[in-house]
Amino acid sequence: MPEFFPRRTIEFRAIELKLPRRVSLSLIGMAALTAVILRLLRLLVLSSHALTVWEILPVFALGYIVLLGMAAAYLGNHPVHQWLWRAPLFAAVETVAEAVFSAVLIAMHVERIGQERAEWANWLPMSLTTLLRREVAIVVFAVVLAVVVQAVRSSLIEKERGGEKHV
Repeated sequence: MPEFFPRRTIEFRAIELKLPRRVSLSLIGMAALTAVILRLLRLLVLSSHALTVWEILPVFALGYIVLLGMAAAYLGNHPVHQWLWRAPLFAAVETVAEAVFSAVLIAMHVERIGQERAEWANWLPMSLTTLLRREVAIVVFAVVLAVVVQAVRSSLIEKERGGEKHV
């Protein structure tokens, strides 16, 4: 474990964060990575013609697990009181990144809307629908997560204080 208070200042070294940790601290990095993963997952599912609804639903559930997991990884780096503005901002930046990636896929003629190929006229409605879904999902998740985090913290603090009284 690195020493944070060295005996001599000449010994002080900067701690280099690993790449996953650096990305998790970056709003744009996490949102862009999430957007690319989700759009590629969506493309993979919608480009397969032989899938039934029961085969598609688990993949979309996986997409929400990725979305909410990445949001939690980003939010977990910040105090809970900042989640009020960080969660909606994460959703907005993720949606913008996803809309940009969707535009690239439309230009390449591979973006799908259902089983049909998406056209430029579909881009804005798809982006607005994505924004609404992401905002609602991430904000509701962040509220639930904040309540759980605060409850666990309160419980741990109460347990710690209870332990001090018995000593």
